[in-house]
Amino acid sequence: MPTFCRHNHLVQNCPICSKEQHLEMRPVVSPGGHTVRPSRPAGEPGTRSPARSGAGRSGTSRSGGRGSGGLTVRRLSRAAEDGYHSGLVPGLRSSTDAQRLAEEMAFAATRLERLQSEPPGLYAEVADASLPLEERTWLAFLIAYLGPLDDDAPFAGIERARTAWSAGEAPRLDDVPLGPRTAHEAGRGRRTIDAYRQWAERAGWLIVLFLGEMLTATAMGYFEKEIERAVVLALFVPLIISSGGNSGSQASTLVIRAIALGELRLRDWWRVVRREVAAGVALGSLLGTIGLARILSWVVLFHAYGAHYLLVGFTVAGSLVGVVTFGTMAGSLLPFVLRRLGFDPASACAPLVATLVDVSGLVIYFSVASFILRGTLL
Repeated sequence: MPTFCRHNHLVQNCPICSKEQHLEMRPVVSPGGHTVRPSRPAGEPGTRSPARSGAGRSGTSRSGGRGSGGLTVRRLSRAAEDGYHSGLVPGLRSSTDAQRLAEEMAFAATRLERLQSEPPGLYAEVADASLPLEERTWLAFLIAYLGPLDDDAPFAGIERARTAWSAGEAPRLDDVPLGPRTAHEAGRGRRTIDAYRQWAERAGWLIVLFLGEMLTATAMGYFEKEIERAVVLALFVPLIISSGGNSGSQASTLVIRAIALGELRLRDWWRVVRREVAAGVALGSLLGTIGLARILSWVVLFHAYGAHYLLVGFTVAGSLVGVVTFGTMAGSLLPFVLRRLGFDPASACAPLVATLVDVSGLVIYFSVASFILRGTLL
């Protein structure tokens, strides 16, 4: 069974632990056919000068990559063909290469199995399903962003910088040791971290709302027969839905601003809802009148919407009253609900209102159409 060191390497492959335990390092072959060998100080027996080491060896050549940590990277030549054939890997022509590939695959599989069963350090917290998902994801980001150190305490810098996601505080990056694979740039400051927090805070709501928007297709499928009988109804679906979403977003913005300025408190929700319902009826009546006038104008100018244009116009006007009223009521109530549940209304209210109005707007529109157009178009 391979033995791993504290740096998550095989002991004989680790440049630190192999020296501590007096083990001889073995070449590490990468998937691209590169081998990594430890370099020896100049003057040590068995070493060559840089000018001679690259020219006097057969079967190897410099890869052109940068050396790191006193290591020399060389390309390992393929073994001589001995008649070996593999239907799975047609490129293999040598049993030696096949054996080396099998060892590398076994090493990778064993390492992944060990990481899954016994994750070291902070990786164990990331894998702990009992912890909140937001905290685990935040810690995984910090590990990838700051990078573990190549010493006895690989997670020391991350432990010093980490903060709780729920606290909303940025990591303390001053004088924090960074790992060799860190993505942090001092010149960028906290911009990468701030961008991640904004993405994480908004992505969750957008995913939930995207799944909610799928109910729109369900509603359209439910009223499929009505649409087939009166195709003209489909022309006004974007108008109805957008009017409800606009009114709801407007109401939510006004309420959120009033809450932020201290003009409204949670106990004022009933007064706000009553006021916004009245405003929604008035605004819906105004938009419905404009919509009816537009339909009548198109009938005069272009002879559109068929023989029952007047009923279609009343359907659109009545639907606008209902959808705008519902959107205004939902937009005024949701900021209080989200604030009560501990969420930020500014990041979730407007898209949530749009999702609710999209689904409910279709139901209101086709319900009104079924009532008014029954016996004519429907």
